[in-house]
Amino acid sequence: MHSEEAEFLGPNDDRWYRTQIPDWIALCPQVNHTAYRLYVIIRSLILEKQPKKVRLLSHEQLAFLLPGPNGKPSGVRTVKDALQVLTEVGLISNPDGERIITSSGKGTIRTRRRYQLHDWPTAELALKVWRNAFDKLDAFTEDWRETRTDVFAGEDVGRNSAPRTEQPCDTAQASAVPTPDGATAETFPQVSSSGGIPPRLGEIPPDVGEIPHATPT
Repeated sequence: MHSEEAEFLGPNDDRWYRTQIPDWIALCPQVNHTAYRLYVIIRSLILEKQPKKVRLLSHEQLAFLLPGPNGKPSGVRTVKDALQVLTEVGLISNPDGERIITSSGKGTIRTRRRYQLHDWPTAELALKVWRNAFDKLDAFTEDWRETRTDVFAGEDVGRNSAPRTEQPCDTAQASAVPTPDGATAETFPQVSSSGGIPPRLGEIPPDVGEIPHATPT
């Protein structure tokens, strides 16, 4: 059977903006392509070295940022579905458990749903996903489609592990924007990146402070 190999060289330092994303997310089958792309976009807008790590975005702004299939615009429904996927796997959570409704007078109502970003999956999903591409590649077999060695056997991605630095080579050659009145906004506070699997519901960054009193739905 003919097998074609591809060799990849690391990029040069071109000074473009970069966002650090845990390896397991790209390998997680529960995170579809749209949800993954939206998570990366949101993470890229939160500057973790800034004192206030909160970004307020409307659904329309999220749809504007999210590339659609074949270059077409994304819809708000697509954004909401992606946020639901990220919630189910544990990459975002709503510390309030519901929307917050505020009134700015003159009959203007605004709704906001706050999300806390996370680095690690839910405890249940952590037992079902690969923690990095090195580990998954170690499990490769020629008959993987039949034996399904691509499916993780079970181990916690939140554990501490030694860094993987080996580079296999070919033997022949080494080589915060305000939203319009009446709009629904999403707030994305600082990502939780402490060691292990951090708490989710109720976890509020210290710089966010108290939420103004509002009547929830």
